Amino acid sequence: MKYKIQALQKRIGYYFAEIDYLIEALTHSSYQNLNQDCNFNNQRLEFLGDAVLGLILGENRFYKMPNAREGKLAQARAVLAQKSFLINIAKRLKIDLCMRRGMLDVKARSKSILEDGLEAIIGAIYCDSNFTITRKVVLNWYGNIDNFLEKSLVLLNPKGKLQEKMQSQLTQYTLKYELLKSSGPDHCKNFTVAIKVDNKIISQGEGYSKKNAEEAAAKKALKKFAKFSRIK
Repeated sequence: MKYKIQALQKRIGYYFAEIDYLIEALTHSSYQNLNQDCNFNNQRLEFLGDAVLGLILGENRFYKMPNAREGKLAQARAVLAQKSFLINIAKRLKIDLCMRRGMLDVKARSKSILEDGLEAIIGAIYCDSNFTITRKVVLNWYGNIDNFLEKSLVLLNPKGKLQEKMQSQLTQYTLKYELLKSSGPDHCKNFTVAIKVDNKIISQGEGYSKKNAEEAAAKKALKKFAKFSRIK
């Protein structure tokens, strides 16, 4: 276990002065439940780490997006703190190799345990050092935040992103979504939507709702914009 802890510290990019903080961060409540001699778990550090992470990401976006309004900043922070991304970071850092958890954990909870563990580690680093050091370590995990955010916002709001592209590159044209057809029974319909620019179809998308079809069409249109930009 000592070797695993050393290797984990190398992966996360931080070596603890008080290793007990890290041990606590890696101890899930299910481990404590099955080990009567263990009188702690990582829930308190998870609570603290969640707050510290929110501040790190909020501060980062505040300075990196100087012209963005509150809603846009909140959206960016939410994207960067989303569960799936935190789980991917936890997997990349391989914290599961050191997590102390009970054998009774069901498989469905394993991802939540990784997310909680990562937030607990953030809390542990903060307790062991300070905000400045914690911020540096955490942002290093994220890598190029701007690139990640750009891709994620497209996935979350492709129609909004397409509208931004249109306004910046094709100001003389108007964009219109048009339902081409719907098929299937009421409980399982399939919709096909086209995006038209100057009455010409630039992309089509399908989905189980009109909204999904519009988003699918917007994603295809964005890919065409990206390809056109590379050609230029």
